[in-house]
Amino acid sequence: MHRRWDPIVAEVQRRFAEAEASYRQALDIRRDSDPRAASSTASMLGITLARLGQHHEAIRTLLYATITWHQQTGKWDSRDLAWLHRECALTSPGELTALIKTDVPPELADDLTTAIEQATNPADDRETDEGDTHGA
Repeated sequence: MHRRWDPIVAEVQRRFAEAEASYRQALDIRRDSDPRAASSTASMLGITLARLGQHHEAIRTLLYATITWHQQTGKWDSRDLAWLHRECALTSPGELTALIKTDVPPELADDLTTAIEQATNPADDRETDEGDTHGA
């Protein structure tokens, strides 16, 4: 079946790609100077990557956001957990486990894994600005 070029879809994809570049730049600036802001920016970047279909990179970025937020607040952010839960279902089995093993401090790995397993997918895949703690 021949796919028709859809200018609306192309525009949305272009905007997500522009957003990705902007979030990456902001994350680079905030990573060392403001960990809380970096965590929020990483969440937005991870969600954008998920929407672009870059699931592996989305998981890595969301893990960074989740761990950084937890280290700053002592709590898991439900929005990050929800998006990690969603992305886990879209990648190969064991991918999340492997990334947790390499990217998450060992003392947080089991607690984070349980929190992700217990999370539900985001209520609306268009959700970006509504988290339970980021920005509060």
